[in-house]
Amino acid sequence: MLFLRAESAPREARTLRYAHIRANELNSLIQFGQASRVNVDGNVVSVVTDPHFADDIYLDFNRVITRQTFLTAGLSVSFPGSGVDDVIGERADPWTGGFFDVVVNF
Repeated sequence: MLFLRAESAPREARTLRYAHIRANELNSLIQFGQASRVNVDGNVVSVVTDPHFADDIYLDFNRVITRQTFLTAGLSVSFPGSGVDDVIGERADPWTGGFFDVVVNF
């Protein structure tokens, strides 16, 4: 993982992160069945056949509004790797997401 953080003001920061996600071991099980598929014999197979899962890019913005109030917003895109493509049998589309969060401590 690589990241770059820039503080544009004393109470604001932006962070850009990149993560190259790989399986630790080929033919290993993946938690929660992410790599599960049914083979030609009708059996469920749940193993990693290629170590490259994804390349993720994540951008977030943090702002301290008051001593008790914080704002965070983020966007991300994940580009599936060969490990995911092999499971579905074709090139997987990128996944995107985002969030907006306000935290108030009292």
